[in-house]
Amino acid sequence: MFPMRHQYGFWEMMLPALFLTVGMSLQAEESLRELRVLSYNIHIGVGMDGKLNLERTAKTILEQQPDIVALQEVDNKTERTKKADQTAELAKLTGMNAVFGRTIDLQGGEYGIAVLSKYPILEHKITQLPRLGQREDRGALAVKVRMDEKTVLWFVCTHFCNKSEERRLLQAQKINELFTASDDQLTILAGDLNTEPDSGPVAVLKKKWFNATNADPTLSNPESPVKIDYIFYRPESALRVKETRVLQDNMTSDHLPVLTVFEQEPKK
Repeated sequence: MFPMRHQYGFWEMMLPALFLTVGMSLQAEESLRELRVLSYNIHIGVGMDGKLNLERTAKTILEQQPDIVALQEVDNKTERTKKADQTAELAKLTGMNAVFGRTIDLQGGEYGIAVLSKYPILEHKITQLPRLGQREDRGALAVKVRMDEKTVLWFVCTHFCNKSEERRLLQAQKINELFTASDDQLTILAGDLNTEPDSGPVAVLKKKWFNATNADPTLSNPESPVKIDYIFYRPESALRVKETRVLQDNMTSDHLPVLTVFEQEPKK
């Protein structure tokens, strides 16, 4: 057995190195920033009980404390939703910045997609996606937000056709053409793609994007256990998926919200 003074000497030498290692680990953890992304087809605020209730929709969003949200099936001053500007109402209810992207005219107003953002919105643009015949117009709403002085994020919300796989393939190809020109630009794509994980449109997107979601079903009806809502990102090195899950809110919409929590190291 070593004399006690030798034991104390050993720990006296080791403790500073131990504290340094722990300190470096804590510093590394603290330097990572979380980015909470939600994709949610809100079904114009009409729940599975048939009731229109945007306050309920906003509550579901707020419970997840998202930084940025992709919304699909949003009305703007239509007859069926009492002439409400749903994007503006959700912005007020959540305290977030918001933009709406029109895809079609409907009942004296407009219908389309929207983005809510905790971060300042610098610019936005809605682009029509390919259509075949008389199918409903679909779009991609690209929003540029400033996360900090050195980090800009492009966030793309979309909603693919629900009738034609051929058209969804064209829409996926168009997304790749529009939003993957710069390999190092941090970009997130989220929305209702109306297609399952092993489909052709998803395979097309995976050529340029990385899937950040799991395979859990995203429809509220338990008799239709399919996944059709997604969150993608690029480049792969820019973010790490810390958590991803489908939220089991079976009342607020006919879709379940999809949450992904990313980790990112801020630029220095």
